[in-house]
Amino acid sequence: MPLQTAYNPAEDISNLNGKVIVITGGTTGLGAQTIRTLAQHRPSQIFFTGRNVSASESVIQAGKAISPTTTFTFIPCDQNSLSSIQTAARLITSKTPNLDILICNAGIMASPPGLTADGYEVQFGINFLAHALWIKLLLPSLERSSTTTSSSSPSSNEPSDPRIILLTSTSFQIAPAAGIIFSDLQTPQENIGFQAKFTRYGQSKLALVLYAKALAKRYERVTTVAVHPGVINTGIITEQPFWAWLWLRLFINLGLLGAELSLEEGAYTTCWAATSPRSKDLVSGGLYEPVGKPIADTKQSGDELLQERLWEWTQAQLEAYT
Repeated sequence: MPLQTAYNPAEDISNLNGKVIVITGGTTGLGAQTIRTLAQHRPSQIFFTGRNVSASESVIQAGKAISPTTTFTFIPCDQNSLSSIQTAARLITSKTPNLDILICNAGIMASPPGLTADGYEVQFGINFLAHALWIKLLLPSLERSSTTTSSSSPSSNEPSDPRIILLTSTSFQIAPAAGIIFSDLQTPQENIGFQAKFTRYGQSKLALVLYAKALAKRYERVTTVAVHPGVINTGIITEQPFWAWLWLRLFINLGLLGAELSLEEGAYTTCWAATSPRSKDLVSGGLYEPVGKPIADTKQSGDELLQERLWEWTQAQLEAYT
């Protein structure tokens, strides 16, 4: 069933002329669709990351067909490695002084127990900590944009409104009882709870919700929003083992993950958060589902002490890369 919404990106996204956008994990699935949707509004430049060089070529060609005036640049990057992210971020900042929109899209779901190259639980490392480093390294470019005139409307003399969009999931509600088990984050967390791979996933997505709130408090000139894009049948779902797919179907049928959307519809909430004017309907630190509907905090996601502990832990882990 099509998504019941008045939101129409073709009409509701304004001209993005002059805007510079970075999207992590943009070679396939939701990331690639987000690029296609935003490209229709003629941003100046879109950087996108990933490991699949051959897939990146098709994204570039599709993007150029939509917007010949936009520069599409693929930045090879392994989200599993903090040093790879450091190199990629430095490459981006060497190519552009300012950045208007950072979309933290890359991620994995319900993966087997494992560690990243840097020794963190793999889902937490890829979904959360990697993006925390992206944000830390690109924040100066985003803040620089906040003090310049909007390049999409230079005659307005209004400052640009830089954005950070964190793709989370309503699965943040199935994080462990403690929210985040900091003492075990440098282990595979095999015994984190029933259906451990989903619990680990929920933990990583809760971290993104908490981090959006922490960033909004500290960086008022940058709008930071967490979004649940909906349930989209991209590889992150279709490549699950059969029994894991059955669990997902149960969650979907119970309404715990929201409505099933087409790939095109799946990009709506990300694009809405990235481009809509900041207002009572779009507040920094907010959490939204399709399209632009606020999601109420749980006890864990509204826990300010947990939010602060995550912030301090994260800064300590990333200190060597900044």
